[in-house]
Amino acid sequence: MNATTNSYVGRIVKSRYKIKKSLSKGGFGRTYLASDLEIAGQNSLIKVLICNNNPTIFQDAKRKFQQERDILEMFDQKHLNIPKLIDFCEEEGEFFLIQQYIDGKDLKKKFCLNGLKKEGTSYLNETELVDFLNQLLSILTEIHDMELLHRDIKPSNIISCQSSTGSNIYHLIDFGCAKDLKKLIYSQGNIVESLVAGTPGYMPMEQNIQQATFSSDIYALGIVAIQLVTGITNVEFIQFNFDRKFWQSHVSLDSKLVKVLEKMTHPDCRPGNRYQSTRQVLKDLELYQKNHHSATKSTIILPTSHKKFRDNFPRYIRTAIGLLSFGFLFWLTWEMCFKPRIWESSSDMFSIGGKSFLGTGEECTDEVRDKDYSGSLECYERVSSLNLNNPELAIYKNNSEALSNNNKSVFIVASVPISTNPNVAQEMLRGVAHSQQKFNDDHHQEGLSIVIVIADDANNKDNQSKRVARLVQGENQISGFLGSNSTESTKNIIKVLQKGNIPWFMSRIAILSSTSSGIHLNEKLDINEQFFRTVLSDEKIAIHLAAYLEKENIDKLAIFYDATKDHPIGAKTAFVKHWPSSKLLTTDELDVQESSFFQLNQIKNLDQAKKTIMALVESEVEDILLLPAVTDLTSIQALAKAVEVTPGADKLNFYGITPLYNPQSLQNPVAGELKGLLGMTLAIDWHRGMPSASAFIEDFGLVWSSRNSLISWRTATSYDAMQVFGEAISAGNYDRSSILQYLGSDFHLDPEKSSSSGFTLDTKGDRKGVPIFVTLVEGKKGPEFKFKCEKLNECD
Repeated sequence: MNATTNSYVGRIVKSRYKIKKSLSKGGFGRTYLASDLEIAGQNSLIKVLICNNNPTIFQDAKRKFQQERDILEMFDQKHLNIPKLIDFCEEEGEFFLIQQYIDGKDLKKKFCLNGLKKEGTSYLNETELVDFLNQLLSILTEIHDMELLHRDIKPSNIISCQSSTGSNIYHLIDFGCAKDLKKLIYSQGNIVESLVAGTPGYMPMEQNIQQATFSSDIYALGIVAIQLVTGITNVEFIQFNFDRKFWQSHVSLDSKLVKVLEKMTHPDCRPGNRYQSTRQVLKDLELYQKNHHSATKSTIILPTSHKKFRDNFPRYIRTAIGLLSFGFLFWLTWEMCFKPRIWESSSDMFSIGGKSFLGTGEECTDEVRDKDYSGSLECYERVSSLNLNNPELAIYKNNSEALSNNNKSVFIVASVPISTNPNVAQEMLRGVAHSQQKFNDDHHQEGLSIVIVIADDANNKDNQSKRVARLVQGENQISGFLGSNSTESTKNIIKVLQKGNIPWFMSRIAILSSTSSGIHLNEKLDINEQFFRTVLSDEKIAIHLAAYLEKENIDKLAIFYDATKDHPIGAKTAFVKHWPSSKLLTTDELDVQESSFFQLNQIKNLDQAKKTIMALVESEVEDILLLPAVTDLTSIQALAKAVEVTPGADKLNFYGITPLYNPQSLQNPVAGELKGLLGMTLAIDWHRGMPSASAFIEDFGLVWSSRNSLISWRTATSYDAMQVFGEAISAGNYDRSSILQYLGSDFHLDPEKSSSSGFTLDTKGDRKGVPIFVTLVEGKKGPEFKFKCEKLNECD
């Protein structure tokens, strides 16, 4: 039945608790004062669940009642500042929650914060404010230590009572909106959280989008504290858009205390802007008290002055602020709810299945664009079964399955050069797809999945990587970014994503690279807390490569590099830093006049390559380090051919790093052109000959049609990158802020979850470890070459 104010008065619940009068009414229930018939003079508080004709709303209300019961049961019954749970019962289809009655006054009524101000109302001074904060923060500390969020801190949920000494004692009540972080409640694969929990005005931005954290409770408490020293109502706060200058004009507080309140109520929940834990606030309050021996009362502008200020405020300015506030709320609603997603509005660069970059599965794209994910799943299952090695189709199938099940989906961008270098893109996406499928299969019962948004950055052709980054920056559904292939593309993406995000309230996004090893990415760009990678940096490769070449007793080393690209320049710089200058060959020693002699970008044909090789042979130089750009190996092919046709060049020894480790180019019909590089040794990140990679290769072979030929180092490191995101999400981190914070705290990926022996990310976000050394040898099938592990580290 629908309860009216007096419908329960006089009723006896559980043959013991007699309802005396109505106290308040909330969204789902009514609160009554009841007397305990078994204990004389003992009062109790009874909450009654109001039945609703809408079964969905009623079930949500019932869940909140049961949730409050469960949470109150968790507390120590001796806790003096949280109401004790007495009983929970159901009678005649109605639900009753019986609690300890706190005999006091809620702060909304005590300080007239309902908009009906009374002349002469006094508010808290500094000493009283600090006492209030210390008490509430201590309560919240206990709650947060139990991994609970209150999510509805406001004046009406705080009761003030007087002790026998006359001091104020505060109680926190109403745990109907509380959230247990240890126990997410699921129903039919969906998290039961149909409504945003909390009260407008006290909810920070992240709570509005159902991503509340411990700092969200701190924000709400800060708003309440400001109200208790100023008398500003919630309506006025919203009207003036929580402007700091507005509330500070109504009170005179110590500057250090003002800073504490500002940090508690900062709109941006990221570390450094808002407090992340109650203990941080308590520590700053303790410092304030130590440095403020003589407590002074704050100078309050009384309500009469406040009213005068408000009445004299220019009408047109109030109107403008109102319009701006309305415009902001309208824009925010559009941004969060109605704005087309980037894979809908920019489908030339992004796709979750509504566009086929590789031209296969185009018959399935209409269903995705129409959001008929069940239809697209059926289609992609059929098409992918005929194209077992196509990772794009595998990703779209996984996406469709996740979206058709209405799962809690975390969106991750995989940025690859699919239009300019589809082979490399497929190598990367194959690792991404394999990890995505494993994650979605493992978390199917939880209703949790990863949706991959494929982005085409074209390896920065026509600055496309910057356009990709700008769109990702403003897409609130994207929680992580994986990419890009080339260091140049990654650098441009970082430059965009490290700037202030649009919308301004969105957290910075974790950027995880599986292929870019350039040393400038996390040094010059200063984003150590945002950029991570699952490949070894050039600095780490250089250190171990230099040590390896020292053991080879090299007298003079010639270094050839592409002087037009950041990655080869950075790799050269890193190597030279660890290599004796006396053993570095210069153009003077070669008696060559051209200053660009060692620049690979100047070798554009066979004649130029022959001239270069001849100069080295005549100078009796035998050892050459090649540092090409990842996007162009034309000069390397020319040098290899020149070695074949130049007398005496067979004595040359070549060395290099990861860009030269390209099994696909070595196994094509014209691989014979690289015969001159036989015996070349490379320092690389991953090789299928590593014993620690056998489990990954075996697992890979169960899913894809071929075990070895499809697995490149890019496949392995991209798999590792997705596994890193998967670990963060498995730990309950679904949004940008929490994922970024998780990865920045000494992240480690166990061996059984990686493509090899596992790894740890250091303080710069770089992968710890040592490179693998491999040698180019002739294969058994005609003009086919392969890399063979050296017996120097973990390779057989």
